[in-house]
Amino acid sequence: MDDPKGNRCRNQIDICVNSTHLCVEESSLCTANGPNHSLCLCKQGYYGYKCLRSGTLSTALFFVSTADITIFAPMFCYWKQTRHVKK
Repeated sequence: MDDPKGNRCRNQIDICVNSTHLCVEESSLCTANGPNHSLCLCKQGYYGYKCLRSGTLSTALFFVSTADITIFAPMFCYWKQTRHVKK
C-alpha cells in the first residue's frame, strides 16, 4: 500500500534493544511506546518508577493519598483565594 502522507512508520529502531539502561532487567520488561520512547512493564512483585520497588503497592495508602490530593488541595486553594475577599 502507498503511504503518500507518511503516516506509517517504517524501519523503526527498537529503543529497548539498543539501550540497556532504560529498564531494570530483573524487575521489568522494556517495550517500545512510540518513536524513541519506551515503557517499563513491571514483573510480578515489582512496581513504581522503572519497577525499582519490590513487594506490593499499598492500596489503602494509594487511595488515601489520592483522596488528599483531590479533596483537600482544592479546598485549601479555595480558602487561600477567598480569605481576603471583602464582603
